[in-house]
Parts: sequence; C-alpha cells; structure tokens
Amino acid sequence: MEVSVSISAISLFGDLKGYDRADYYYIPDIDCYYSVSEHQYIYRDGSAWTHGATLPSSYSGYDPYHSYKVVINEPTPYQNHDSHQAKYGTLKGKKDQPVIRDSRDPKYFVNKDHPSMKTG
Repeated sequence: MEVSVSISAISLFGDLKGYDRADYYYIPDIDCYYSVSEHQYIYRDGSAWTHGATLPSSYSGYDPYHSYKVVINEPTPYQNHDSHQAKYGTLKGKKDQPVIRDSRDPKYFVNKDHPSMKTG
C-alpha cells in the first residue's frame, strides 16, 4: 500500500513565510524531504535515501496540509540530514503553519489548483 498525495496539490502545501522559491522542504513530522522541482518525496529506506512520488504505507498518517515544512535551499539536503534533524526536530507535531492552499492573497490565485480558481 502506498500513500498518494495529489502532485497537483503539493504546490499548495507550501508555507507562506515569503520565500520566493523553495527547492526542498524538510518535513519534521516524517523526518524526510520533498523535492519541489521533482515532485518527489525523499525518505529513508534502511540506510539509503529513496526518491518517490508517493510515500510508503508506513507514512499513511502524514497530511501535507497539516504538517510543518521547513524550506531548504541547498543541493541534496539529505546529505545534511543530521544537521536538519537537530535544528528542526523540535517542530515535529507543530500544526499551525499557514499554507498557500488556504491563503486568500491574490498573488497565489495564479496557481490553477488554488481553491479560488475552482468553479462550482
């Protein structure tokens, strides 16, 4: 069993801290990364880092809209995983990060998947 999160919705789970770009997100709740450009999660499979469009069933409780994400703009961030885990691990369980999907700021309406662009 795999957990499937709509790739078209992924861009909407980004945070609203004013970043003009995000290469990767570090996700403390599941201790893995998400590559924005590749639309793939990067997670541990034993001692190796694995890339996949979906997460394995062991991550079935993960909700991208209610999990804290840290923008990481560096190549291959998982090579610095110990540092990220130490620095951001305290954010695990934090659920109060606003996400683009829920914003009413018109600058986000250009995203075709934003709720404001849906017609009823």
